[in-house]
Amino acid sequence: MREGSAGFRVPLTRVTISPGDRLAAFLIEVTRDRMGIIRDITDVLRDLGLNLHNISAYAEGGRGAIYLVVNVSGKPESIVSDIRNKFSSIDGIGRILYQVSEKDGLLIDTLNFPLMRYDDRIFTLTKEAWKTLTSDLTAILGSEAYHAIIYRIGYEMGKGFAENYVDIARRAGIEEPMDVIRYVMSGMLAASGWGRSSLEIGENSLRIKIEENLEAEASPKSNEPSCYFTKGVITGALTRILRSPVEVRETRCKAAGDEYCEFIVRY
Repeated sequence: MREGSAGFRVPLTRVTISPGDRLAAFLIEVTRDRMGIIRDITDVLRDLGLNLHNISAYAEGGRGAIYLVVNVSGKPESIVSDIRNKFSSIDGIGRILYQVSEKDGLLIDTLNFPLMRYDDRIFTLTKEAWKTLTSDLTAILGSEAYHAIIYRIGYEMGKGFAENYVDIARRAGIEEPMDVIRYVMSGMLAASGWGRSSLEIGENSLRIKIEENLEAEASPKSNEPSCYFTKGVITGALTRILRSPVEVRETRCKAAGDEYCEFIVRY
């Protein structure tokens, strides 16, 4: 169960803007996850009179990482070393990396490079970049060839995505293929920025509804369903997860004037 799109969110690319301020970022290794570790970190900052701009944390299997940005304006040059030393004394904390803003007021996170989703390296692509890429390919190749190629690319990527979905499911104790689809694949479409999906399971069939589908929103208006890449991703992913061929048909499409995209899967 989840709510719809929020009007607020945490940016994927961590950029901290605070005009005129000297900023410092810390990437902290957590070697033993325990209750109170974030409180201990914020206590250090409070005792040093520092303002916390943002903080994010991740842990799995008792280990993880914490990323935070603090305002160190007006503090001596030694403040970064002081922070590191005090963080190092906290139980459960291992290595500590840091980054100081090269230009006051702006800090762009490079500590978390490369950008990872579990064990897969990823990069970001804007909707406008996707729109330009696909429109140029259509102009060069023609619609029919473009649709065939982009579907095939989606199919192969979908198989790769599915390996990631299965691994995430395994780590969460999920084994049944349909549960991988229900609990992992559906959510990952939104987590990857592609669209918010919902799933209806029938007898040897699935109905996948995708709202705010990036491909449809970046595509020119069409008289018929035209999300060939998304169709390919779904086909490839489900073929891998179910270990058998599937037939996917797009029955509704936002690019064709519908409120959302809908895919019917037979297996």
